[in-house]
Amino acid sequence: MDNYEIYKEKALEACRQVFIGEYNRSIGIPLPNIDFILPDSSNYKSGEYYIRIGDTWQIHLNFGLLPTSYKDFQEEVRVLTRHEVEHYICCPFDVLTHFRMLKAIIDTYHQNYSHHLVDIISLSGSLANQAADIIIDTKNYYRHKSETLKSEIAWIKKGGYKSFKDLPRHSKLMFLTKEAIWKESLELSEDDDELLNEVNSLAEKFVKEGIDNKGLFISKTIEYAHSFLSYLKRTKRKKNNKRIHPLIQVNQMNSKMTNLK
Repeated sequence: MDNYEIYKEKALEACRQVFIGEYNRSIGIPLPNIDFILPDSSNYKSGEYYIRIGDTWQIHLNFGLLPTSYKDFQEEVRVLTRHEVEHYICCPFDVLTHFRMLKAIIDTYHQNYSHHLVDIISLSGSLANQAADIIIDTKNYYRHKSETLKSEIAWIKKGGYKSFKDLPRHSKLMFLTKEAIWKESLELSEDDDELLNEVNSLAEKFVKEGIDNKGLFISKTIEYAHSFLSYLKRTKRKKNNKRIHPLIQVNQMNSKMTNLK
């Protein structure tokens, strides 16, 4: 058995621990597909993980750079599996809610921020995913605090940022909101008081009446879209002052309408 086969078996073992041990075989979707990314891939360091919406919700875990410790690897597999499972069980929960979240973001943009010249159809998938990630990662944090916190910090470091503080405000919003809700350091060292005040306000709106209250997913998505697009507007203004082309290029985090990360 080669090294990849060993890791694949370890991954499936960790997936079964989550499906059987934590969800009591009641999930109703297949076990994740496990694959590996070649070293020349742009996502080799971080890997690619998503759940695809189709006839069934299929989780795909595509690993790149592998840890040397099987224990650490299986811990990360459990965190990733929980994350993707909660997209199915919690948020968005179903295709209808997913598309309602997308529509809410698009409507918010057209009603308030259409002068941004952003491809909101493409961006809406990323924003819906970010709002959903705050919800499900917080739910998982409440249930599996240590593993979720460790994984989140590692994921941020995999982003390869020279300095998190130097990122534009809208790019920091999701991580800072999680940090505010969890009341735990994600080692971000943010010192922008105006941004932190906005984040604290947003965090309160997300936890109000329950982080996983399905009846409030749309309103929470709208609140997130307002904060994100408002900071995007300010970023654009600063760039325009430096005579940079006004059409904003937004990192869409590889989100598609049929895939949830």
